[in-house]
Amino acid sequence: FGLNPQEPNSIFYGVQDTYSDSMMADIYHLYVDVPVSGALDVLRAGRMVIYQTPRSAYFDGVQLETTTDGPVEWAFGGYAGNSVHLYEGWPSDEWMGGLYTSFRPWEDGKLRVDWMRLDDDVRTDERVVDLVSFDLDHRFTRNLSVDAEFTLLNGSRNDARLSGFWALPEQDM
Repeated sequence: FGLNPQEPNSIFYGVQDTYSDSMMADIYHLYVDVPVSGALDVLRAGRMVIYQTPRSAYFDGVQLETTTDGPVEWAFGGYAGNSVHLYEGWPSDEWMGGLYTSFRPWEDGKLRVDWMRLDDDVRTDERVVDLVSFDLDHRFTRNLSVDAEFTLLNGSRNDARLSGFWALPEQDM
């Protein structure tokens, strides 16, 4: 909520102060998790963000994900809805959707493959794009893990990322 608009030369001046009202309300997250049992683990509807996708998916729509199954903990999921742009003055007619799967190819590894389709000329240079990602995590020890991701944009290489995590809790590091 922005209760008191600031003067334009104030260090607290921001995008909320460009509106004519002294009070603004934005809905960042508002969703319902539908209780399910059996094959589905997640059934969600509303305004949400999914961070595990190739690019964070911020949308009004639905998401579903199966329960993990078998020794490799295989799971499938999907989502679809209208893209969310908080600081636009009009409703979005742009949409996004995608499918994903994840599983454990070995005991300490996890692979996730995503396909995302965006119809969104604000986030992308083209009107409709397909984004595919491969994300591989491996935990060497309780305190050491690595994560590698590779993405394709409309079938061409887009980017790659390699990150690691190392912690020494006994030394508070």
